[in-house]
Amino acid sequence: MQPAHSPSDRPTPQSSDLSPLEIFPWNTNFETGITGIDEQNRVLVGLLNGLAEQLVDHSEHLGFSKLFDELLAYATFHFDAEEAIWQEHFNDDSWIHWHQKSHSAFLEGVNALIADCTSQAH
Repeated sequence: MQPAHSPSDRPTPQSSDLSPLEIFPWNTNFETGITGIDEQNRVLVGLLNGLAEQLVDHSEHLGFSKLFDELLAYATFHFDAEEAIWQEHFNDDSWIHWHQKSHSAFLEGVNALIADCTSQAH
């Protein structure tokens, strides 16, 4: 089972180098068994770890702003792909609403961090 989006639709993170600081190390317990979704989850973990490293290092605002933008774009792409699979295969499952809410909460949290970091940069 593959995501509804093709690889060419996928945003390509520019900062996906895995950083030495892994506050969120990949764990096989995160694997779904759906190759495309698992690959996307790995990219998200890499983006989160790269962002954490930049924030811990107190890097310049422009750098973490770019990483936040990449994270939001990729998370949105990934959540859309994942939710399409849930809709197709688990449409009547009560977990689908919980899962969608967790995605919304993640994006809201990222936006709150962006606002906080932006206000501290000024």
